[in-house]
Amino acid sequence: MYKNKKIAALITARGGSKGIPRKNIINFCGKPLIHWTVESALKSKYIDKIFLSTDSDEIINSVKKFPVEVPFKRPKNLASDKATSTDVILHFIDYLKKSGNDYNTLLLLQPTSPFRKSEQIDNSIKKFVANKEALSLISVTENIKSPYLSRKINQKGFIENLFDVKSEKRRQDIPITYFINGAIYLIDIKNFEKYKTFQTPKTLSYIMPYYSSVDIDEPVDLKIAELYYKQKLV
Repeated sequence: MYKNKKIAALITARGGSKGIPRKNIINFCGKPLIHWTVESALKSKYIDKIFLSTDSDEIINSVKKFPVEVPFKRPKNLASDKATSTDVILHFIDYLKKSGNDYNTLLLLQPTSPFRKSEQIDNSIKKFVANKEALSLISVTENIKSPYLSRKINQKGFIENLFDVKSEKRRQDIPITYFINGAIYLIDIKNFEKYKTFQTPKTLSYIMPYYSSVDIDEPVDLKIAELYYKQKLV
């Protein structure tokens, strides 16, 4: 707990994965991928309890040695490719309400971000609580290549600017942009119920370094992440 925030950390891990079969429990640098997220969450000073939402017995068994609560097995309709993160989170919030839990803040941690540190989790919580205007917080990382330098191709095959930025404009004069890295999502539960998204009218940013922002979705992401780890970049 941090100040008046009682925090439920939710790890969402579907059994099926098209890009990498059994992705969430695949061996990554010596342990199942999901263990990286569980271990960083357990080291947090402010998380009150860690919950797992999954449809997979294999994933449930993989976290049995940890103090992670698995209150239900996710129903099949929330385990398909068509199910959205919003559906999964609302299902979890419904469980919290029906079971009489008094958590008021939700922290979403996805297993595909193995290099997220407990210090980053705690610092994001402190930043969120300190900002009285913030309705939510999402972790981001600076784009290495600015989208302002991107181009589109029209129907005739000619290149056009995507944004109103002159190609000769100095790189240092182009606004810094960020991408959502998928590592940390934080919101008061009442606000998720209201907006049904973490991207609210006032979403605070938590900036993370590039190398710790790997999001593993495809086999190439796994290879890149392994390289970062072996080279001690994270």
